[in-house]
Amino acid sequence: MDDPTPRLRALGYHQDLQDRWVHPALDLWLMDPALMLDLPADQVDAFHDEAVWAQVREPARPLMDAELSRAVTRADLTWQGWVGHWSSPSGLQLTQADLEDLGVETLSTLEQRRLAWLEEHGRRRLAGCTGMAVMILWLGVGWAIAGSVTVWLIGMALIAVASWLTRPVPWPPELDPDPPPNEAMLDAGREAMGPDWHGVALLTAPIPWEGDQIHLLTLARTISVTSLHQHFTPDVFLRMLHALEPIDDADPESTA
Repeated sequence: MDDPTPRLRALGYHQDLQDRWVHPALDLWLMDPALMLDLPADQVDAFHDEAVWAQVREPARPLMDAELSRAVTRADLTWQGWVGHWSSPSGLQLTQADLEDLGVETLSTLEQRRLAWLEEHGRRRLAGCTGMAVMILWLGVGWAIAGSVTVWLIGMALIAVASWLTRPVPWPPELDPDPPPNEAMLDAGREAMGPDWHGVALLTAPIPWEGDQIHLLTLARTISVTSLHQHFTPDVFLRMLHALEPIDDADPESTA
């Protein structure tokens, strides 16, 4: 095989400190250069051509009063502009209207209760795993340690009671406000792509945008359906996706 370096550099890739071929503009790194370069050149070129993609910025976070803004900061909420809602460390998803309806005090209390439940749930799961391990150990060696059936049975009963007391409990429904209609947005995006693009839609999580545009959440890229169908075929686009991975923003060497 010819040296792929000139071709990859022409597409906008460079090698980072881990010798990965990364594309800073796309925030992707190429796991399988041979697979990518074996695909039709016109579609590979189109995928890496900024002119093919719509130049759309993520919507800015909504304006709100200072007190609510401080509550949002304290709760460590993140604005997900493409889908138009806020998300929290506990997995809470709120539209701006939901946020305003909850208010400062309810928002803070709700997030604290969710985090406390998740922490307690983690402890209970650990206790359950520990209880199972102890029970298996007691089943195997308890006879020798106990010395009698009665003591062995008492040990089994104590383990069972402890496991029951520390069992995981169901998620409280009152901690879950009605979620934003994300699934409906994804369904609309998949429908806009067309039935032949189902496999691509599963990997890219498309949502409808302005006009005939769709935003591919996993790629953080926006494209018109017309341009998508004009420049790509579903099977080639899917194979390109299999050759790529998002750059880990937490890795200091990923874009060096």
